[in-house]
Amino acid sequence: MIELRKAHPVLRPERFTHEEQATLETNQMLWFKGSGKPMSVEEDWHNPERRTMQRLSFHKNPDGSLDGMLLILNGREASKLVTLPENELVEGYELLWDSSSPQPNKNLAQHLPASKIEVGATSTLLLRVITA
Repeated sequence: MIELRKAHPVLRPERFTHEEQATLETNQMLWFKGSGKPMSVEEDWHNPERRTMQRLSFHKNPDGSLDGMLLILNGREASKLVTLPENELVEGYELLWDSSSPQPNKNLAQHLPASKIEVGATSTLLLRVITA
């Protein structure tokens, strides 16, 4: 995980926004429910039953390219089938890390937006964004 953080500035945000696009100084962070739909402040952020969420983040690199990651958090005591969010910048996702696995992921399985992925009980997945 340390190597991933060093290699991807999107995993080391200093400032973030959810309204604006990513810049050299500010990461864009978008939050989604397990259904892949955007989270709302009224219904989701303050819901104590909301145990699964996804954070889609983008960082603009000095060369103008985007570094994107999807972090999926499952706080439930059971595994959960999650729908990956759709976004105009996302062509696909590549699984980099699964906290429920005792070994680092070497498979790098790719997934399309709106496809489903299983997240283990009380675990986290980290997927690299394949940009469009």
